[in-house]
Amino acid sequence: VVALQAGQLDVIPSTTRLELAIEGNPNFKLLSVQASSHDVVHLRTDQAPFTDKRVRRALALTLDREAIVKGLLKGRAIVGNDTPFAPIFPSAGPSAPQRK
Repeated sequence: VVALQAGQLDVIPSTTRLELAIEGNPNFKLLSVQASSHDVVHLRTDQAPFTDKRVRRALALTLDREAIVKGLLKGRAIVGNDTPFAPIFPSAGPSAPQRK
């Protein structure tokens, strides 16, 4: 981000966090395309309390996924469903209902 802001770069692959850092700056033009990237919440499942699958599931159910997309990601994402496969991949499959 610093190199981009200093004019040392012309193009940079972007993430939502980068976009938020330069948002509103007229010196930059953001081009958006659909991508298959995702963010992951890592848990130490070898340490309590995350050794218990029920605790991990409870944590997953507390996430307000729509609020995260709307607020943190400024609407530049779609709600994920606990899989690293984006909906653009046929392997993602619509079989699992979206968690709320």
